[in-house]
Amino acid sequence: FIAAVLYNAVCSLYYIAGTGFFSGTGSTDLRLFFAAIPYVSILLIPVISSGADDSGFSDTFPLSSAERTLISFLTALALFCAMSITMLLLPACVSLFGDIDPGQIFTGFFLVVIYEACVISFCVLAFSLFSQPVAFVFSAVFIALTNFLQLAAPFRMLSFSYHFDAASRGIFDTRDMLFYGCMTAFFLLSAVYVQEKRKGKKFTGTDKKTFFVTLIIIVFSFLDSTRYYQRTDFTRDKQFTISKYSMLILSRVDEPLKITYFRSPSLVRLYPQVRDIYDYLNEYASVNKNVSMRLLDPDKEKVSGLLDDYGIQSQQIRTGGINKTEYLNVYSAVAIEYAGKTAVIPFIISANTLEYDLTRNVDALLTGKSMSAAVLCGNGMNTSGDYTYIIPWLTSQGISCTELSLQNLSEELSAADTDTVLLVFGSSKLSGGDAAAVESFILRGGKVLFAVSPYLADISGDWTITKAENSALLEMLASYGFGFTPELAADISCARITMTSDTDEQGNPADSTRSVQINYPLWISLLPQKEARQGMTMFWTSPLTIENGSITPLLVSSTSAWTIDEDDSGQTKLFETNPFIVQNARPDISKKQLVLGAYLDGKIKGYFTPQESGNTKIAVLGDQYFAHSLMMEYTGGETGDYRNLDFLTHMILKLDGEEGLESLQNKNALSTPLYKISDTATFRSVMIKTNVVLFAVMPLLYIAAYIISVLRRRKMNEEFRRRLFNDKKQ
Repeated sequence: FIAAVLYNAVCSLYYIAGTGFFSGTGSTDLRLFFAAIPYVSILLIPVISSGADDSGFSDTFPLSSAERTLISFLTALALFCAMSITMLLLPACVSLFGDIDPGQIFTGFFLVVIYEACVISFCVLAFSLFSQPVAFVFSAVFIALTNFLQLAAPFRMLSFSYHFDAASRGIFDTRDMLFYGCMTAFFLLSAVYVQEKRKGKKFTGTDKKTFFVTLIIIVFSFLDSTRYYQRTDFTRDKQFTISKYSMLILSRVDEPLKITYFRSPSLVRLYPQVRDIYDYLNEYASVNKNVSMRLLDPDKEKVSGLLDDYGIQSQQIRTGGINKTEYLNVYSAVAIEYAGKTAVIPFIISANTLEYDLTRNVDALLTGKSMSAAVLCGNGMNTSGDYTYIIPWLTSQGISCTELSLQNLSEELSAADTDTVLLVFGSSKLSGGDAAAVESFILRGGKVLFAVSPYLADISGDWTITKAENSALLEMLASYGFGFTPELAADISCARITMTSDTDEQGNPADSTRSVQINYPLWISLLPQKEARQGMTMFWTSPLTIENGSITPLLVSSTSAWTIDEDDSGQTKLFETNPFIVQNARPDISKKQLVLGAYLDGKIKGYFTPQESGNTKIAVLGDQYFAHSLMMEYTGGETGDYRNLDFLTHMILKLDGEEGLESLQNKNALSTPLYKISDTATFRSVMIKTNVVLFAVMPLLYIAAYIISVLRRRKMNEEFRRRLFNDKKQ
């Protein structure tokens, strides 16, 4: 019972601490939860298997060695399964905060049982070989070694925890099943053999042949499992299954298309998920007989020339142990060849975006079509010092990108191809003539994403909000049906930022500065939604009003948002932006859902010229800073937050009519944020209840079960003694 309490508590604590579950950056992805189980098993399984020796059986029972082994095995396995039932409380608690994937839970818990069956079978063998203390230590050491074998490349396929990776993500892989099954059969068969030897049985030649033939069958079954296998995707959105759109693109391949995967062997032992890349490439190539795939080791001399031909360079990753840090140069790149043309994915570490990258490159090789975008910084900023991430990011997504100059805007837009998506950030520096040039581009059939607002923020200073100089572009958008009101949006679902303060909590001067974390309602954290599957962050956003039947909401706030009116009295700032003041502001008005982005797919009438467009696509966001480098660095922390750039790619695909690629862009990305509870007080209340359930109620359940079992056993013993006394008396 103590082992059961520790098992549940440690796994839950590892998940909560590892994901930062209650820190505001938590995730409903249960991979860390399942990852803890093999390591908790190092001590847990030897404990529950300690009754597997002969001391647990009476010689009066005519049981064979095979029957005793099977009973010991099934008893320990049943005990573990009983312990695991209460582990379902953690996914249940997590589902209160966000969406969990039922497929991940099913495959995870299913393989937990198969994994533990394998480990228990070894413990049964160990307790058949040695005395209890020695067997316990031997089992624990063996389990620990097999968990860490994945760190040594030659032995990774024998690692118990290595074969657990796919199931923790919702993938059922027969290779993992057969590995655990073969190992379980081997250990149980060996345990029977050991017990028979200890009884003094002398094996005949037939017995020995049968034993060794069985071992050979087990070994070859394991070896064949790596050649003939099946992977089944149980995830809710079929994240690891090739989409119909990709199959359609591949069906057009009528000449040999070669896919080459360059993978460093050292990378496999460090990142087991790269195995998924190889498996996915094989599955991708199997769709069409004209598509072939090969795996090459870049460390071999003959391959180095190919790397140079493709322009593939190694990437440096950090590795090491407790007392050392090493840097390795590794390759994980994909080259695609078709009809004398080549496309390259320079570095990929997981299969999350692999289908999108493969399909867009294959489509480009087949059709010769490439996507393009043009950036117009209408607020006086630029892509070299302000929006520095945009061009490199879009280039990595297969979208060629250029920046337009304000000085020659009319000429450049007149010459621009209407297949190019125009990205407009801000409008304060755009004159009426500039706005007319943009409208002319739209009327010719151009697609535009406007990230604009009636206000400017001093983002590198004290965050003061001022009115934009020119309003010509905003007036043009208003004529199309995109209205702006003199307000800023605020939301309970907001970014949590770290600020330094030289005052104490009462506002008095402090002896030293302190760092505090603050919820900042003016930086809105959008919940996952159709057009932003991972959510995103918006800064000092102006809410939109929709005044055209062809316009639909694109991005919306939570239902607990509100607006802050502009102060146009001239005596104070337009808006209060001080985080220490804003965080304590309590709006008196009722909260509601706000439209922060809108989308038009239809016809418009010109504002500057009396002309009607054909069917056009326009997207408008009330935030000109969502893709600004400084703002993303504010909220990205050490690991970075690139959801805003993902959204930018998504919008280019949407505006360009690439619905197929649009569906693939975030297909494999897990939507795991804690979005169901946005109110701070409610979040804290549910957090306390969750901790009580996991770390108080769950242990109490085991204590209650222990007390009930003790009382029941005592009652049975008393009943036995009473019957024995009555028998003697008679």
